[in-house]
Amino acid sequence: MSFGELAAKIRNIFQPAEFVKRNDDGTLQIKTAYNRIIDNVEPSYPYGFKAKATKGKVTVLCAGGSLDAVQVLPVEDMENAPELEDGDVALYSEGGAFVICRADGTIDIMNGEQSLNQLGLDLGELLKNFATFGSSTAQKTDPPTVQNIVQWEENWKKLFKEQGNA
Repeated sequence: MSFGELAAKIRNIFQPAEFVKRNDDGTLQIKTAYNRIIDNVEPSYPYGFKAKATKGKVTVLCAGGSLDAVQVLPVEDMENAPELEDGDVALYSEGGAFVICRADGTIDIMNGEQSLNQLGLDLGELLKNFATFGSSTAQKTDPPTVQNIVQWEENWKKLFKEQGNA
């Protein structure tokens, strides 16, 4: 093997590529920076995580610098990533949902529209303003209070996906 051939193999160990599509069997189709389509590539994921990306960039690891033996590193896409501070860690989705473990020990949970923290604060306000009327033996909840609690319950249901009977 000549020096030039060896250098080409070393250069080709890692190659940038684009995610093209996910096949029905779960494998990926990718397009290298040199416009070569590689099909039926098994995706890889960091331990404890799994994702079904719909777009993004990938890095192709070519064993021995050959495109005949490839492994795709996890799909990268920063488009929907939440803002992080130094030391923060996030798990996020294309739809805007995320969980952020903050370096200061706090956690942010958002479903794309509302945060778990805000719903908890809203519940605190509802309970502080809970109003009843009538004598102690016939006491009833004030209708606006009931309406506020029903609205809070609806917001809570929107935050979490309900699991149906499978």
